[in-house]
Amino acid sequence: MSYISIPEAGINHANFERLAKNECIDMMFNFAYYLDEDAAALLDKLLNLWINKTNWKEAGGKPVFITEIQENILHLAITNVRSPQKAIRMLVFELQRVPLGLESVYFCGRKVSRKGRMEEVLQEPLTANQVVYNDEQAWWDASFDWEKAPPISEQVERVIATTADGQSQLMEKRGMRLYLDDCRIVYGTAGAEVFSRNNYCTSIATYLTQLFGKYFHGFPPKLLNKYGDPDHVDLLIRQGRQGYRFRLEPALLTVNYPKTFRFKEYELMLLLREAIQTLHLSPVIHWTRDEYYEINLWESWVY
Repeated sequence: MSYISIPEAGINHANFERLAKNECIDMMFNFAYYLDEDAAALLDKLLNLWINKTNWKEAGGKPVFITEIQENILHLAITNVRSPQKAIRMLVFELQRVPLGLESVYFCGRKVSRKGRMEEVLQEPLTANQVVYNDEQAWWDASFDWEKAPPISEQVERVIATTADGQSQLMEKRGMRLYLDDCRIVYGTAGAEVFSRNNYCTSIATYLTQLFGKYFHGFPPKLLNKYGDPDHVDLLIRQGRQGYRFRLEPALLTVNYPKTFRFKEYELMLLLREAIQTLHLSPVIHWTRDEYYEINLWESWVY
């Protein structure tokens, strides 16, 4: 069974080739099935076998582990290891063989304090040249011109959510800044004229709805237009370029982890990239997050 890696390179990402002494790798394994007592025992046995079989001297340290299981999530963090890639590749391989349906793996490098607390995220090196454009026209031009410095791919405040019982608060988990090498992810949406949707808008909405069912199992989010109509996209025009706008409810893009949660923004970007490639659109994703996610996709041609 295939699974989604976040980021796409997974454990092979450059950030994990060699960790510094004060860095660790933080991972969330998301399974299709609930981890009941028997499943948890199976995972515990697999982890112990993996730990005992791994050559940690070759990995460059004596590992310290944090493990937690919640519903369908296995949280595993490893500190005090310099070269974890080979060991974790083997772990992922073994977890794929477990009949629990591995759906996604979230990988994140973090700094570690002297007291062993995980702190700031190790950022995606390829986003270091991203720019905050204060002029909308310059931002718009840079979105489509790959010779210009890319606009920043995300610029959101972390969300604090209250648990269902109202007893505690959870801080949103954010990993490396959003990045895809073949698609420019741009935070922000442009002012554009909105027109009555045409038949092609209906076709796009139908296709995207099917794609959401593929990437988001269970209860995929519904596309909404500016009026809140489900399964509809708006038709946009800006400076001779035709585009398509839709909204999504953030609540339907969340995954719950032990003591935290994450919005499935990276999975959303992978979905949108597939849509762009299939529909032959411009490889640019404009997006914002507020009360709703708003997504703008654009044609590659200009009138």
